[in-house]
Amino acid sequence: MMGIKLKMNSDAANIYKRICRMISSKIKFDESKNLLNNFYPTNNVKEITNRQNYLKRMFDKIGDIKIGFIKSINFNFKRLNDRILVVSEDELKDALELNLCDVDTEPIKGYPLVLSTQGFGIDVDDISVFEISPETIVQTLYNNRDVLVEVNRIMGSLNKTSVVQNILLEIEKIEDVFEKQRFIEDIDEMLQSKLSEIKKAIEDKIKDEKIVLSGREILDYLSNKKSPKLSKFEEYAIEEIMKAERDICKKLGVNAEVLSKEIFPEINFREVERLKIELEKEFVVERYLKSREIVRRIKNLLPELEEELRLVYEVELVRALKEFFSCYNWCFPSFNNKISFEVAYNLFIQNPQPISYFIDAEDVVVLTGANSGGKTSLLELIAQIQLLAQMGLPVPAKNAMIDVVDEIFFFKRKKTAYNAGAFESTLKSFTSALVSDNKKLVLIDEFEAITEPGAAVKIISEFLRMGYEKRFYMIVVSHMGEELRLNLDFVRVDGIEARGLDDNLNLIVDRQPKIGIVGKSTPELVVERLFRLSKGKRKEILKRILEVFGDKSGDDRS
Repeated sequence: MMGIKLKMNSDAANIYKRICRMISSKIKFDESKNLLNNFYPTNNVKEITNRQNYLKRMFDKIGDIKIGFIKSINFNFKRLNDRILVVSEDELKDALELNLCDVDTEPIKGYPLVLSTQGFGIDVDDISVFEISPETIVQTLYNNRDVLVEVNRIMGSLNKTSVVQNILLEIEKIEDVFEKQRFIEDIDEMLQSKLSEIKKAIEDKIKDEKIVLSGREILDYLSNKKSPKLSKFEEYAIEEIMKAERDICKKLGVNAEVLSKEIFPEINFREVERLKIELEKEFVVERYLKSREIVRRIKNLLPELEEELRLVYEVELVRALKEFFSCYNWCFPSFNNKISFEVAYNLFIQNPQPISYFIDAEDVVVLTGANSGGKTSLLELIAQIQLLAQMGLPVPAKNAMIDVVDEIFFFKRKKTAYNAGAFESTLKSFTSALVSDNKKLVLIDEFEAITEPGAAVKIISEFLRMGYEKRFYMIVVSHMGEELRLNLDFVRVDGIEARGLDDNLNLIVDRQPKIGIVGKSTPELVVERLFRLSKGKRKEILKRILEVFGDKSGDDRS
């Protein structure tokens, strides 16, 4: 998704990052979270429109889709020590760069698997991962069958035909080979289990029998393991041993005598080790040939599988966006020469009061009013709406319209002490917002907090004048609305007002700004709140301060 990136100062960027963190918290997969980077704010209206149209289509397409366990299917090709690749001199460089196994121009003994383009051992079609290490591909797909099944289900939910079914049918054909691998790995444990079964069967057969042996017969048995009186039990034991060995050989596909033929048999460990070495060699070849056969049939499907996985991650991102905005009235904003919204919600506030507001292209605004009345949160809301809109995402509002800008500057009130250094630093930051003539949105929160009121009026007035001349969208939060309106006839002054105190002595504030009206600040209400909460001499002092405000009922407060 192309477009020129929106320029932001650090405070605006922090709002953007916080929005992204909130959205990311709804997303299950890191791959889907990374896709959110494709929606970085841009000033390209065509790109924004393309993103909006994409999301509208996807919102309709996914419906109420649920996504289960998904993870990336990564083929981690490691160097294999059980094979050698024999190639021509011309092919040697490519084979060595592939670095999947030992490579030579002549066959070398000692490898269970010899692959070659020159007629030695097993012929390969080309020098590629598909021909040299097909087991890695098949094993990885086999281990991720649950992921493949989920991808297939999601594609079905999107009314898409998936390649997964064909891939699953093929990789199931490796099951017999893997079963043999598990059998080889467990052969020692299996032999011990078989031996215990045989001994138990023999014990059960002879435990109730009464057999009388002379001393000579006992010595003969200990000497050559033979006794006429025990022959029927020996025959039974050998029959059980042969049955067990037939079962073992059938599973392994080889003939082997791994148990001694006597009434109390033992494992022939030397034969078992020889058998395991032979089986391992045969297994390496069988697994390679079967895997290569499968890979040759599915390798053209793997790029499509990758696309399907990518689509699943897209769907998860879209699902999360849909879930995120479902908590609010939301819409895709339209574009015009103004910034406006109706019934909008600040994402950073729990249970926020919905706000409607607008700024026309020719407006520079001074926002006045109550302490803790919502002026800063309104600036945040404006920044949120603008950023989300230029990301191409929905906004948390019933209706919204924006003018696409090139730059956003948000200057949050800093909790720093008033001093010359802080003033100088802040002034540098503010002037950076005015340097270029690019279309921009500038939001300033109480500049006068870091300098004396007289100087603040002069500086803010000039900021507003320059913003007006350059037709910037500019809103400045200030308690000096009256003074600024007197100095600048083009300034629009809006206000947020406190209506009083509730039963718990908290400010009752209507956070909806009133257009063209200076908002009354709340020092009187704050003094009244402190007065009611205080005792003794502090209460007497605050009573006198209240009387300065012309309070008529101060005598009645206690």
